[in-house]
Amino acid sequence: DYTVNALEPYAISDENIPPTHTVPAGATLVDIKRSIGYMDSTEFLLIKAANGKYTLECLRESGAVNVFELFGGTRLATSAFIPQVSFFLWDHQDTNYVPLVYCANKSVVLVERITEDTNFAVNIYHLTVPQDNGTPLIPVPMLNKNRREYQFYQKGNGIFGLVYAYNNISKSVTFTLNKLFSLSDAALNTAVVLHGCKMTTDVAVPPTDAFIPTYPAAGTLVSFACSGTTKVGTYNDGNGGVYQQNIEANSPDCGYIAPTPGPVEADTAVITINTDTNGVTHTDTIVGEDGESYIVYEFDDPLNASTDLVFDADFNANATIDDIDEFAWKAGTGNWEAIALPATVTVPQGTQTVTLRVR
Repeated sequence: DYTVNALEPYAISDENIPPTHTVPAGATLVDIKRSIGYMDSTEFLLIKAANGKYTLECLRESGAVNVFELFGGTRLATSAFIPQVSFFLWDHQDTNYVPLVYCANKSVVLVERITEDTNFAVNIYHLTVPQDNGTPLIPVPMLNKNRREYQFYQKGNGIFGLVYAYNNISKSVTFTLNKLFSLSDAALNTAVVLHGCKMTTDVAVPPTDAFIPTYPAAGTLVSFACSGTTKVGTYNDGNGGVYQQNIEANSPDCGYIAPTPGPVEADTAVITINTDTNGVTHTDTIVGEDGESYIVYEFDDPLNASTDLVFDADFNANATIDDIDEFAWKAGTGNWEAIALPATVTVPQGTQTVTLRVR
């Protein structure tokens, strides 16, 4: 029974309205809930079978039926759950959703939000009682205008309100108990029969349309963050949740600066030059701050004819050909010419100085 008019308490009884869904023969209709169009459904029936098994059966707008097993069922999490009361948490109503809960002692079964595939789940949550003294948590009927139908009391502890919270990011639900009144000292052994409140809140009206969420495609980048110098992305999973995946190790976006290459230990290099025409002397090696080295060779006299020279290099244990960005050479004050070792170059007549540049 529920109240729609403050002057006519318990004016309407759901029991006087037969369910649309057929109750199996021999079973008992324990409870019926309507006003749930926002769940794409017309009614929820709590049914007790002849063998004592409880099921929650939902008649969808399409005529299909969802069946959720409770006490005596095969689902371990709810196989011991026998609901004591059921009610809508109107004070936690969203634009397109009102939590429908079934409660028994310190456990709550919730009809979850509808998902993008137009289905929903029924899951169980366990309550932590503030200053729990180990006695049962007992539902208390409410007489109020805003249709909050039940609160709870624990003898010798207090009266509690059920608080629902939903995390839009993680898509997770939490239930807590808010202690409204303390039952101690003179009220230590008080048993609460019913509970009232000021009738100043407007009557809650349930949403009438089902809200089917849509989510970005799986793999859509939401944001990125840095773990050290590793760039880590947060992506949509296509079901309203997210997952994380590394984008780039040693990312410049995360402050990574590539190390400057160290100097090449090339002082043991051997350069062989054709000396059939004139003698030649290694006169200088210049190492500049720009990462370049200049190895200078001078002929005893200017060449009296164009002469082919062969450039090559041997590397010690501290360097390889991959450490060199460029080899170049020039005759006298001429232009630089890049070469790949080993290289044969023609030094023009009249040249006395040859320079090899190593970057």
